[in-house]
Amino acid sequence: MKVLFAAVVLIVVGAAGTVYLGLYNVAASSPHNAATVWLFETARHASVERQSRGIDIPDLDSDDLKLAGVNDFDVMCASCHGAPGREPLVRA
Repeated sequence: MKVLFAAVVLIVVGAAGTVYLGLYNVAASSPHNAATVWLFETARHASVERQSRGIDIPDLDSDDLKLAGVNDFDVMCASCHGAPGREPLVRA
């Protein structure tokens, strides 16, 4: 029982150390290992499923919605991601 407790303590301390010391590279520009990708993707999917309950999906073929999306992308996304004929301002 003591060995199991010691192992759990070491795992928790090791995980906390990895997080708080910044030992794991979370940059989007570097690939993650398969376990981390699975963890992130599973958490993202479950979170979106849970938080989107009760939200009605709008008509995605609506011209008004498309125009609003283009403007939103231009204002909020294009500076980092770029756009047709435009380079991103921020480089990863």
